[in-house]
Amino acid sequence: SLLFESHPEHLGLRGTMLGLFNVSNKLQIKVKRDELEIRLFDPNKDNWEEVKKMTLVPYTEVIPIIMKGQLFNPKVSSVLALLAAGILHQMRHSLMNGLIFLLGLYSILYFLLIWGIPLWEMYKLSEYHNFVEYWIGPDHKLWLLFHRGKLIGSIGVNELDVGKRGELTRVVVATDYRRNGLAELMVNFVIDYHEKKIYNELVLYTTIYQQSAMKIYEKCGFTRVRMFTHYFIKPILGVESNTYTLKFPRKQA
Repeated sequence: SLLFESHPEHLGLRGTMLGLFNVSNKLQIKVKRDELEIRLFDPNKDNWEEVKKMTLVPYTEVIPIIMKGQLFNPKVSSVLALLAAGILHQMRHSLMNGLIFLLGLYSILYFLLIWGIPLWEMYKLSEYHNFVEYWIGPDHKLWLLFHRGKLIGSIGVNELDVGKRGELTRVVVATDYRRNGLAELMVNFVIDYHEKKIYNELVLYTTIYQQSAMKIYEKCGFTRVRMFTHYFIKPILGVESNTYTLKFPRKQA
């Protein structure tokens, strides 16, 4: 474990989702660095259900925001318009019935996108079903951030190539503790750890919706190398995403 004594936020796509935070209207809790502790997840010490809930914030918080933006996506709207046209034709051009049908269809779609897609994305994760076993395995590391003993953040790394490359994921800061630079603090900690001990490269994936996260990663030394589309429902429902990489040893400024 490491107690942060000095140093001046975000979420994991591709099975992970990285880094967007909602802005809370609540007053943010300010922290001192000597009140923080970061250590590896230990199922003998930590409430694994609480930790699991924390690490899945990217799915419960970020995906619904993305889905709201997809409700009026041209592809989705085109499919609904075709369905409505077909219904209008069957109903002998009854405009009112068609509008009622379309309104009902959008209501169902809203529920499916906002609630169904996040659940489906989480269900596809190996760690969702075997959380403890997954994060104590040799190919995965999960660090937890505490403030005076209270869990306030997490950051994980999945091994992609043995001894060569890892994926940064599950970067989360509790809502009340955001805007303290804590995500940047955790990312730099993990970068330092893996540069000295394990990998030649770290990669991460994030969506275009997560501009604040992208700024943090770039500030920490990551470089955007590729854009791709992550599909929730192929080929009509997807989100433009970025691949970032950081190679070791880092170039000295």
